[in-house]
Amino acid sequence: MTTPRIGKRDVLTTRVSRPQERTGAFSRSIASPYAILIVFPTIVLGLGLFLTLTAQRALRGSNLEMAGDRMTDQVTLVAAHLRGALGQAEPMLDDLERAARLAESSDSMTDIARTLEHAMHGRPGVSYASISFTDGTFQGAFVDDDGVVRFQDSRVESGSTLVRYFDYTAENELRPRRETRNDYDPRKRDFYRLAVQAQKRVWTKPYLFYSTNYTGITRAAPVYVSDADGKKRLHAVLTIDFDVHELSSLLAQTELPEVRTLLFGSDGTLLAYPQGAARIAQLARPTERTLRQEDLNDPVLGSFFGALKSSSLRGTKSKEPFTIDSNGTAYLASVARVSSDPALDWRVAYLVPESAFLG
Repeated sequence: MTTPRIGKRDVLTTRVSRPQERTGAFSRSIASPYAILIVFPTIVLGLGLFLTLTAQRALRGSNLEMAGDRMTDQVTLVAAHLRGALGQAEPMLDDLERAARLAESSDSMTDIARTLEHAMHGRPGVSYASISFTDGTFQGAFVDDDGVVRFQDSRVESGSTLVRYFDYTAENELRPRRETRNDYDPRKRDFYRLAVQAQKRVWTKPYLFYSTNYTGITRAAPVYVSDADGKKRLHAVLTIDFDVHELSSLLAQTELPEVRTLLFGSDGTLLAYPQGAARIAQLARPTERTLRQEDLNDPVLGSFFGALKSSSLRGTKSKEPFTIDSNGTAYLASVARVSSDPALDWRVAYLVPESAFLG
């Protein structure tokens, strides 16, 4: 028989040697100078690149997480400061109410003038404290354009209102400064009507100060007294006015890089935006309404408010920061509510480019 049998050594040797030869060839190739110079470095480089990218992604996530925590802390702190500043209205109104119950529009102006001036001392952001009597007499202490606190007395007369301004003197007297006439009647103003209608302390909607075009808001309180027969009647309406422009200085108290700080209402009213001051000053906008973010044509603000309107972020109940995109630039945003009072539906927001935390 000449056909080889399966058990012969030469057949077994032939079939087993082929993979061994391939293995040997691979071993010789990776041991060659070419592999030492090219293949190994390529493998090491690829592995290093993979690990680097993985580490960078992890580091990026860690940096953004820390940045988000930092932003949340900052915006929550600023919201608390604003809440405290607006909360000044309550003790001020308490003091003024006690004085107003004993005061009449026919009394000497000196006592009520000093009470109003004293109420304003050390009250950041407070621009006016006033009492309006039911006969149309208005008396108030206010921060004038030069930063000095002065006193105003307005009395409705036949056909017009006589308005007199006074300087406070060191001798606890009032020195006449100037006078004018207009048609001002506090009983026709929104703050008066709102307080009388609600029969309790109320916040007005934001409005523009006539002299500065800055945004203001008023806390108004009706004062009632009892007649001899015990019947309650309206005696006066008190106000504490806040200049939101002055309050916006609290927004700048941050160490975050490249930050944009906003104070806004849920309806889109832009109450304060320090970084946009130059742009705001150039606007020719109507004085019958407050500033809105659309007036600035700012793409970053547009993206931010768009995110609020189009998602569950509108309620801003969550304190978690979120990301917005504006023309290809990612911004980290954090929002905090200023007050739980639905009539004071204000929020503070910080917007920072993500790149500021990833350099």
